[in-house]
Amino acid sequence: MSTVCDVWLDEERQIIRQRMHAEPDLAQFLALEAETKACARRLRCPQDVRILVDGQWMGRMRKSVRAAAATPLHDPELKRLAVVTKSRVVRILIRFMRVATGVDKIRVFPDEVTALAWLLS
Repeated sequence: MSTVCDVWLDEERQIIRQRMHAEPDLAQFLALEAETKACARRLRCPQDVRILVDGQWMGRMRKSVRAAAATPLHDPELKRLAVVTKSRVVRILIRFMRVATGVDKIRVFPDEVTALAWLLS
């Protein structure tokens, strides 16, 4: 994986974690998605994918990356996606994505503890 994005499987909690260290371009985001799918295949229950995202860079993403980010929300194996951010822009973008896609499995949280509680509930 590039130095822009990290993806790993939290074996104990059986969730996939994503962290971006800078604004990804489309190719880097697609690599992030590919690595996420590889992690999902290693879950004990691969049809119950739960993802925790460090959303620090989400508000700065290019339009092409934001469009690509909406596509996985329709994956039936994705059960929940929690984004941790304090960014008002990201909160608004995700609210818009939820309304525009009709998908209600993504939530935004101000801290990791609350996000993990929701993911694991």
